[in-house]
Amino acid sequence: MTNLNMCACRIFGYVKKELLGLKINKLMPAMFSQHHDTFLNTNLLENKINSNFDLNEISAFGLHKNKYIFPMKIKVISIPNILNQMQYLAKITIDKREISSDIGYILIDPKKKHITAINSGTFLFLLNFSLYDFD
Repeated sequence: MTNLNMCACRIFGYVKKELLGLKINKLMPAMFSQHHDTFLNTNLLENKINSNFDLNEISAFGLHKNKYIFPMKIKVISIPNILNQMQYLAKITIDKREISSDIGYILIDPKKKHITAINSGTFLFLLNFSLYDFD
């Protein structure tokens, strides 16, 4: 990441200097982040995605610094920098109604057959789980 605004920092729970220079994978649940580099290498380097890349807004999950997941919408576009090299801009939006403490989200990896990420909904309290039980 080369730059981000304060809203992006707040959404993911970081201060700006903690994220600058890191891969975007840091902000993804493991079941997505482990495949992201391969996706980029396969699609961008082999030109399967052209230089005018524009991803329609999709639903996804983000990974907060405190290790919980949350639903979000993301739209990615490519824009050339001053050296005419490509860079990517992501617009991330969240619907606060979907991050209610009464709504729980669990990501389950079907290949490994275990829970890979979880959010901080009230069901955690009811089930007596800690977010760190899933590391």
